[in-house]
Amino acid sequence: MLGTAGDIDAAQAIFRDVDLSRREGEGKLPIDRMPEPLRRAAREWLDEKSSATSRATYSAGFLAMSVWLCGRLGRSDLLLFSALTPELLEEYDEALVRSGVSYALRLRNFDATKSFATWLSRKISTTNINPFIIFRPRRAPKGAKVVEEATRDYVEILSRIPPHIRVDLEAWGSTVSRAKTRTVYLTDCMHMLEAIMRRTGQGYSDRIFSSVDAALIESISSELSATCANTSIERRWAALRSFVKYLASESPTLNFGDVLTAKVSVQRVRQATRIANLDDMLDAIEVAIATGFYDEGWVVHRDRAVLRLIVDCGAKASEISLLDLDHIDDAKRHGNALLIPGRTYRNQLSDETLDAIDRYLSATPRPMFGEPALFITSKDRRLQPTIAQRQLRHLADVSGLDDATTFLGLVADHMVREFRKGIPETVIARRLDLNVAYVAQTLERAGCFEKWGIVSEPAQAPTDTAP
Repeated sequence: MLGTAGDIDAAQAIFRDVDLSRREGEGKLPIDRMPEPLRRAAREWLDEKSSATSRATYSAGFLAMSVWLCGRLGRSDLLLFSALTPELLEEYDEALVRSGVSYALRLRNFDATKSFATWLSRKISTTNINPFIIFRPRRAPKGAKVVEEATRDYVEILSRIPPHIRVDLEAWGSTVSRAKTRTVYLTDCMHMLEAIMRRTGQGYSDRIFSSVDAALIESISSELSATCANTSIERRWAALRSFVKYLASESPTLNFGDVLTAKVSVQRVRQATRIANLDDMLDAIEVAIATGFYDEGWVVHRDRAVLRLIVDCGAKASEISLLDLDHIDDAKRHGNALLIPGRTYRNQLSDETLDAIDRYLSATPRPMFGEPALFITSKDRRLQPTIAQRQLRHLADVSGLDDATTFLGLVADHMVREFRKGIPETVIARRLDLNVAYVAQTLERAGCFEKWGIVSEPAQAPTDTAP
């Protein structure tokens, strides 16, 4: 008998393991495992889906739900969808919840089956799609699991704290409403108390804070900067200040030193970026083409043009997103020198880059009065930085490149190439609108100063081209 918990687990396993490859016609879809009457209709329904990914996803979601419905109703023909009721869908959803299936997975199953039922209703008039309109999968209470885990972590951390400190910390923690915030604050506060006790040589007491002055705060912050991000250091001091404020409200006469008044000054210098390789990334496009990564041919030309702009201009994801068609026309009027929005320096575009942009514009299915952006998505919308970064990461994964292959990693490679030409770090930073210290750190990480010995600006530095 189908429809048991085992069948649900089996169907969900098929869904989780389905190959969402973008390659056309490679392998069998999960729908091929269905009984013949349903399989033939499902094949015709899936043929209307535009991409291989959509077909695989819809096929797996529909299979996962129809396996249970066939067993529950004891039939596997197309009239199965004439007997659906909201109560039956609710029973199915409850069975999935008991099996530990996530809300996102359940919703995808429902949407896939609803899509098939809607398509089938145009073929068979008795198909009932009303249950899908009335019923939706039940969503778990928001953050319930997070709260439970955070509360458990909080109790565990408290249990490791010495009793004479735990009393004050537990009383303070009870004033923080959110469980996750309470856990983070407790951990951060303990880090700072340990640092103060180690520096002052005192044990914990209400009077330990009287010896904390601005110099000690600055010293501890400097020590932490070797292993912690700036935001982490500030968060730890904020947690300690919150704890001290609670103690001050309970004992106003105590001396708490400079904890509440001193400002934590942390130098905000971005850490050096890992260096990627632009040549490897350009080769990665050819690998991706060979493996069927691209569903639409014009996207290949877009990605190649984006990479060429990084080679020539060191363009960041946010700058790529800001480029319009007018900027390319303006560059051609200025001897193929591109002025990226937000910069004051024009970058000379190479013949390879201009050719890549022209090929992209020729291949792009752009409507007459569409988006003015230079780089667009398949929905004729401006290519946003997050989408560009995600596409670059997917492309790197397909080609087997390491996790240094990010926009910043490729921009760092551009810095190294410019430095090899004899352009000093100060000019590179000005051209790319970046912090000089960050550029210097990145070049140092790449070993530029050791290899070429160019530390200061040459006597005749390149002159920036005016806009």
